[in-house]
Amino acid sequence: METPLYRVRTLTLEDQTASGLWSDMQCTWNTISLDLEALILAIFHWQNHLQNTKLVISTDNITVVWCLRNQWTSHSHSLLQQTFSHYVKWNWMLSEAPEKQPPDEAREGMMYLSEEELRTDLSLDNISVRSFTDPDHSKMYLSEAELRTDLDNISVRSFTDPVHSEMYLMDRNGIEFSLNDIIRVRIDMYDSYGKRRTVGGDFLRLWMEEPGLKAIVSGDAIDHNNGSYTGILRASWTGTASILCFVDRRREEIALLYRKYNQYNTLWNAYAQFASGAMKENTLCFTTPRPPHRYCNYTDHNGGLPYYCLHPNTPGFTCAMWWGVWSSRRIVPMTPQEILVFQGTFDKRNDLLPTQVKIKIAPGTDSHQVKLTQRSILCKDVSPAATWQKFSPSGFIFMGTWYPRLCSLGMPIAESTYSSCLANKTLWLSGDSTSIQFVIQLNNVLGLAPFIPRTHEPKRIYHRSRNYSVAWAAHGFPYFPGGNVQHRSSLIPPQAQFKYTANNSRDIFVLYLNIHLMLVHPRVFRQHVRIMAQETSTLLARAPNVTVAVRGPHAFYQHPYKEIYSYWGLLFRDIIHEEFRPNRDRVIFLDYWDMTVALAPIDFHPRPQIVQMMIQNMMAFVCRDTS
Repeated sequence: METPLYRVRTLTLEDQTASGLWSDMQCTWNTISLDLEALILAIFHWQNHLQNTKLVISTDNITVVWCLRNQWTSHSHSLLQQTFSHYVKWNWMLSEAPEKQPPDEAREGMMYLSEEELRTDLSLDNISVRSFTDPDHSKMYLSEAELRTDLDNISVRSFTDPVHSEMYLMDRNGIEFSLNDIIRVRIDMYDSYGKRRTVGGDFLRLWMEEPGLKAIVSGDAIDHNNGSYTGILRASWTGTASILCFVDRRREEIALLYRKYNQYNTLWNAYAQFASGAMKENTLCFTTPRPPHRYCNYTDHNGGLPYYCLHPNTPGFTCAMWWGVWSSRRIVPMTPQEILVFQGTFDKRNDLLPTQVKIKIAPGTDSHQVKLTQRSILCKDVSPAATWQKFSPSGFIFMGTWYPRLCSLGMPIAESTYSSCLANKTLWLSGDSTSIQFVIQLNNVLGLAPFIPRTHEPKRIYHRSRNYSVAWAAHGFPYFPGGNVQHRSSLIPPQAQFKYTANNSRDIFVLYLNIHLMLVHPRVFRQHVRIMAQETSTLLARAPNVTVAVRGPHAFYQHPYKEIYSYWGLLFRDIIHEEFRPNRDRVIFLDYWDMTVALAPIDFHPRPQIVQMMIQNMMAFVCRDTS
């Protein structure tokens, strides 16, 4: 009987070949694990031939990095560590003086790291796509400098045109995969002339779905900045599936917003209202001073974050007469050419690539398994540090239910379970109108108030007998509350409540910044998150029993307000990870990106069903103490 090809391993060194068979156990491993195992076997098989030579290992960097980032607890990780340990042992064996460490000059250019270096540089907290790959070729998005484009001398027809673009499988074994396999697609972009694009920067949404199973899983699109993208997905259920790709924003649209941030500071108008009796005056507000104008500095009111409003011109009016805040949506001034770039395409149905890749997914070793198995550990028992792992995807939808990969929710949507969690506490949900949605949907379960308006003044609902409350307040400036003037006290930085928190408090804080910060340069978001992280450290040092979580950005699909891009969520998520690095062992990260890429809300206000799913996920992680 002929041996199946997938069981055979073949190693080649110049004109020499060695081969053997994978064991039954090894045949259950994914291809990345087998590649690393083959590397180990090769080093030992030809160690004598490799003496006094320089060994250079070339690998498919993108896939390996993706696996390391998203399967860090898997066999791939242990094999990588094993491989590096073999490098060390191999060098030790070939060294002229085995009893001594190799001299510094001998270590120069070595293809391995020491055990200590491995502990530092490959620690769980440092895993990310960009930290392991060539910065020019493996990114989820491009930097502002990389996106700079001559927008004034460019034809809109030279932009990426999904109708002419292509997507196809990169795997050589056909369309059949096994559960938990990694699936790779290549996406090549073309313009409206049918010409191949040679730069990257487009914001792509990649996902796999099977409507009959109500199953969806998001994918990552790696930008090579040459017009090609590598899409990476995970086979999360058995049966059939279709892979789809959507061009959410083009490179030129993103570059235009960067230009406008730098020119005008904010994309919408934020106002301060000054009042004395019946007299009122409104002036514009910014995140930086606007010389040569006189301005009022309200940074102290904003928790130490930049807040500058033009000084009122009315005789006798001073900065101390500031009373209220409001905003208006405006389109910042644009040239005719910039308007063409801003408008982009009008028919968004044409932004979906016409190519749909169809695949089949087999169960694998367990013929009865229909989806990826969840870990048995409950989310409430997962360490905060583990929530910062960049699993991709962080979960998937099956039969309309969200299944996180990190843990099992164990938190039914019910008044009894939520009330038990919140007893004798306050749940602080700072943020914007999407956080108000959380309060509204929580109230629908808890039944604490007959009605909660979606207005922007602070809110609090109570359960008297169980002694708990749910509170909301708008985060600090920049915040754009709309045309109804709110009192200036309505803007409260998320960390401002910390100073009122008792040292023995068991309150729960869910910190959130996202939508309103999309109307200013991303550097402002970083300023806010940095202060938030610093204040969180101070709070946890004196009130160790509080629970703090950071809610990550969610995705949405081309809101009618064209100047608000979900794209910034990718950048915001990385900024949160970077600034909260010192707090990861104490602060929970709530990652909603993959969930919302899969569920595809159109508005940046998700549908109530999606909000309930997000709340259930939040409660599963933050409900760590029901006393």
